Amino acid sequence: MFTTFVLMCHVITRECIPLRDTRAIYPTEKQCMARAVEMSTDISKELPFMVAVKFKCVKEGTAT
Repeated sequence: MFTTFVLMCHVITRECIPLRDTRAIYPTEKQCMARAVEMSTDISKELPFMVAVKFKCVKEGTAT
């Protein structure tokens, strides 16, 4: 089981915000990465000056 994390950064100020998916925990890393792409796309549509710079899928029970 994997939790999705995305690091979004502002293109002008370069301030970044780490985001954790609260929708679900995913059974495979592939599903987790697909969710990371979905999250970054959705956020960029709503906040056009924010871009994803990193994705991370953390296996349940491991440190971040």
